[in-house]
Amino acid sequence: MLGETATMVIQQLALTGGGADSMNSAPHRLVAVVDDDDAVRDSLRFLLEIAGYQVATFSSAIQFMREAPIDELACLILDQHMPDQTGLQLVSQLRNSGADDLPIALISGSPSPDMIRLARELRVDKVLEKPLNDDDLLVPGDVRTTDRCSTPIDASSAAGLQIAG
Repeated sequence: MLGETATMVIQQLALTGGGADSMNSAPHRLVAVVDDDDAVRDSLRFLLEIAGYQVATFSSAIQFMREAPIDELACLILDQHMPDQTGLQLVSQLRNSGADDLPIALISGSPSPDMIRLARELRVDKVLEKPLNDDDLLVPGDVRTTDRCSTPIDASSAAGLQIAG
């Protein structure tokens, strides 16, 4: 389900995270995963730990907001469709609370044009469609030269969900 190139998205998000202070310190290595599906959380945790990241997993947006060390995160990977609160509702809450520089990847099994539009408005860095595969996760370019992810959401693709490169 998740291949070796999956780490490229995480690396790009993590290397651009951490806010203005990250220029003077080592990049954060803690990645948060929010998904109500145990198998997805476990798979992402495994992949990220193999890539050398510390991983904190959360089964809901509510648990994330209650327990996550937001200021310590390199990036956030979250599911859109969860029972109590959607991923985009969580993103909105984070942006409104001042987490403007937190890189975010949103995962959805059924992305709609409206969801992609809202993700763009909320400055979501990546939108990926489940099931995740190498083509979805491949990120070209040198991420060390960007302030934020250099590959924005492209809602004009035929599938409505292509990462522009």
